[in-house]
Amino acid sequence: MVKGAIDVAGDVRAGVRTVANVHGVRTALVLAVVFTLIAVFISPLIIIYDTKEPYGLVLSIGVLITDIMLTYASIMLLRNNNYMHRFRFLSLGAMAVTIVAYLILALILMIH
Repeated sequence: MVKGAIDVAGDVRAGVRTVANVHGVRTALVLAVVFTLIAVFISPLIIIYDTKEPYGLVLSIGVLITDIMLTYASIMLLRNNNYMHRFRFLSLGAMAVTIVAYLILALILMIH
């Protein structure tokens, strides 16, 4: 939804209907934050499950870092609509942290 808010003018010209150009940029940004924070609030389930596993701490740390990054980006986006590009960059970076944590976990499991 943030991408739709970033490119709302191009979407309108192309006739593409997005939340941003149908309901407004602010609505799209608020919905993006809501969905992001739902993911953050669900993620402790991963941490609780993974800490029971021998090497689950590796993934749990990655998820925790991701949650912090996403929460920060969400707060900044709600404070300032001009934060859209940074939000997108930070959210992609946060997802990359979790992917790296999964890869490290997989490497550890392969070695042991």
